[in-house]
Amino acid sequence: MLIKVALISNLFVSLELHCQLCFQKCKDIKPKKKIDLSDEAPVDLSLALSASCVSQNQSSMDYANERLDMVNYQIKARGIKDKRVLEAMVKVPRHLFVPEPYTNNAYEDTPLPIGLDQTISQPYIVAFMTEALIA
Repeated sequence: MLIKVALISNLFVSLELHCQLCFQKCKDIKPKKKIDLSDEAPVDLSLALSASCVSQNQSSMDYANERLDMVNYQIKARGIKDKRVLEAMVKVPRHLFVPEPYTNNAYEDTPLPIGLDQTISQPYIVAFMTEALIA
């Protein structure tokens, strides 16, 4: 269990460092949407923008909004509740992990090919597995 926690902590630290660097570049962009990470109130996640500094066929704001929609409608709606998982899914620029022809599909509820007969899992599965690791 200690190894799982260390790996997940390192993942979140790495993501946070990456996001802080990107956020410096995107600090003037303001999110248009909010995500509800709890059952009480929506939380403004301007950090969702920090991971979307690279624009490929869409603006940074479009990718940030797609991530927020992905978390709200695909992940949270299916029962993923861990705030750390939800925040990570909002921060990670999934479109940067798929080949160029698939960047516009990066936040859809489907696995996508990443080369060498491999796929990146659909967002819900990534969130489900991550939540299971930290439970």
